[in-house]
Amino acid sequence: MTEPIRNRSEILFLYDVTEANPNGDPLEINRPRVDPDTGHNLVTDVRLKRTVRDYLIEERGYDGNENSPGDVFVREIMMPKGGIQDGKTRGKQFGGDTVELKANVTAKCIDVRLFGATIPMAEDSVTLTGPVQFRLARSLNRVEVFHIKGTGAFASEAGAKQATFREEDFVHYSLIPFYGAINPIAAKDTLMTDDDEALLLEALWFGTKHLHSRSKLGHAPRLLLKINYEESSSFIGELQRHLKLNLREGLVSDKDIRSVDDYTVAIDSLIEQIRLAQNGETPFGKRVTVASIQVAHDPALRLTVDEQLLEKSNQKSSHKENAEVRVEPPPHVERDQKDKGSEADKLQVISSLKETLEKALGVEVFELTVPEVAHDE
Repeated sequence: MTEPIRNRSEILFLYDVTEANPNGDPLEINRPRVDPDTGHNLVTDVRLKRTVRDYLIEERGYDGNENSPGDVFVREIMMPKGGIQDGKTRGKQFGGDTVELKANVTAKCIDVRLFGATIPMAEDSVTLTGPVQFRLARSLNRVEVFHIKGTGAFASEAGAKQATFREEDFVHYSLIPFYGAINPIAAKDTLMTDDDEALLLEALWFGTKHLHSRSKLGHAPRLLLKINYEESSSFIGELQRHLKLNLREGLVSDKDIRSVDDYTVAIDSLIEQIRLAQNGETPFGKRVTVASIQVAHDPALRLTVDEQLLEKSNQKSSHKENAEVRVEPPPHVERDQKDKGSEADKLQVISSLKETLEKALGVEVFELTVPEVAHDE
């Protein structure tokens, strides 16, 4: 197994949900989670981690079988005599004492290396803090939940003359930003590697895209951005706060959004926050050094930036070099014809996020690709 990761990084992952249930609340008959005061959709980190785990099991083969690359510790396993396996029984499969269990579970289980785990034992427990942590996500737009009733295929009991009824709740549309951070200090304990990190990013994007249950079909990944720092202590924090939703012309309320075509997302504040951190214009004057940025962007999500900000950032980023950029087609920028007025004329819809970030920040930017991961025998 390769060495644990050494650098801190931050993740911004943005996806949307159309006429589906992003995260049901079991205490509310599985209704989508909504902040009752603001009307914003809430999605827990547990839901996102399940998406990652399911993808790694189903698409990357981390099912614990003999020829698999590894295992996922937190997964539903049926007992031979019926029922679901409990945590203590699962833990026993990896060792009888804390030392053996910790060594085996970190060597075999990619989700433990990523997210950590608390594993109960007969008289003790093993607690590993995960290097990858995500915050509770709050949708950029306020959502409307709608209720559906329908008939089932079968009767409630033999001989009944009518089929059962079903009820479910969906959101019309939700744009969900997850913020995450990766801590190399915790990675020393769980042994998270660069290969694990690459699979995490892949699973975030494609795991979301592959959600295929009836309540989850309608998820689409739109933006994945990862900022890599040179120092283990550097980070900006709360990247999701620096995204601004702008409605298309004619749309009155963010509750009326029904598709990705109904808005643009301004990233001016995000770029400015990164630039300020690079220049040490932060509390205590601590300067952060961005080593590189990795991006995946679905062009269906229209990102905008102010031309003046790009010019300002470009003037102040001349001290940042170390370019090792992949060759890409020349960038071009298209005007958003739906925006009108002198202020809107300054906004550009970004067609190459990679080129925009390079120009604004003077750092190397890589477009994410599906990794070819080598596994130890």
